[in-house]
Amino acid sequence: EPIIRPEDVGGRARSLMLIDISVPLNIAPGCGDVDGVASYTVDDLREVVRRNEAKRQKEVDEAKRLIEEQVQNYVDWLAAQGAAPFLAAWRTNAEQIMQAELEVFYKSCDHLSPKAKRLAEKALRGAVDAFLRPIYHSVKQREQKQAKVLKIWAMQALFKLEPEYKRQRLPATRKQPALEA
Repeated sequence: EPIIRPEDVGGRARSLMLIDISVPLNIAPGCGDVDGVASYTVDDLREVVRRNEAKRQKEVDEAKRLIEEQVQNYVDWLAAQGAAPFLAAWRTNAEQIMQAELEVFYKSCDHLSPKAKRLAEKALRGAVDAFLRPIYHSVKQREQKQAKVLKIWAMQALFKLEPEYKRQRLPATRKQPALEA
């Protein structure tokens, strides 16, 4: 038999929240129907907990998806970094060829003004950039690491490229300076 009934909670000036965690219930089921009274049981609380867990699980799943995506982006970026020294060597090679061809062109057209020479160099540099751009994009593509390694190896073998590193490594025999006492 419930201890608190609807007639016990009616007519209040302030709202009332009742939470019945006992078994058997001490609050009559009709108490929640009274104006200004909210009545909850353990089963109601379980439902709230279940809904909250479902929301949190959705957020966990979304967080895991975002983390996996970012990890894959990093792995792709890292794999592409192996190509950077060869791409730098390829660009250097292309620019050396461009400079050699410009020198031949300038010798055959010795009457060109400095402005015309700058325009010719700009046009040739644009052609070199247009030629290299698809290779850069190809290396940045998302693909398996082995496919990327094969591209780099093919580029190195076809063009006899020696990698160019932006940062030179320190010699292995470099001595540390002595600490003064």
